[in-house]
Amino acid sequence: MKSISDLSSGADNIKSARGAKLRSAPKSEGTVYMDMFILHKKQARLKKEQQQLGKRNERIQQQLAEISDEMEQAKKNAEELESGEEAPKVSRRKPAKKWQTMTLDY
Repeated sequence: MKSISDLSSGADNIKSARGAKLRSAPKSEGTVYMDMFILHKKQARLKKEQQQLGKRNERIQQQLAEISDEMEQAKKNAEELESGEEAPKVSRRKPAKKWQTMTLDY
């Protein structure tokens, strides 16, 4: 069963009357500037979204690189365990000193 994230088309790809540029009334001459304004806003929004997607793509690539490095390190550790070699021991922290206490009278 596919999840929602597996679907290639999203809600933004659905054509609506607005997306298909259908109007209930015919265009008048005064709406040209309004249409230009709307198109400009849409262009700015899409450019901003494109930048955000670029940044997200960079973060994903970085995370994938980190994961592959960790996988290689884990693979090396597994090979060392299989070959019978002792893995370097991880030093544990010393227990913290006990706190000094004092009594307070109210």
